[in-house]
Amino acid sequence: MWWAVTTMTTVGCGDRFPVTSEGRLVAVVLMAAGVGAFGTLSGLVAAWFLSPAVKEADADLLRIKAILAELHTKARAQTS
Repeated sequence: MWWAVTTMTTVGCGDRFPVTSEGRLVAVVLMAAGVGAFGTLSGLVAAWFLSPAVKEADADLLRIKAILAELHTKARAQTS
């Protein structure tokens, strides 16, 4: 199990490593926390890079809604 966790987190065995079960448990928790923190940070950076595209899409949707509302108003005026 120790080998699997160290391989998945790309820590590797290294020259120094915990020998006791308790030490390995603490190390696994620390490795998981490190991977989680890095994943959270990279997700925040990715969201920051992608946020302008979302704002442009929102502006496009507002323009489409305005055009549809105008067309709806003209269609009602023609049927009346």
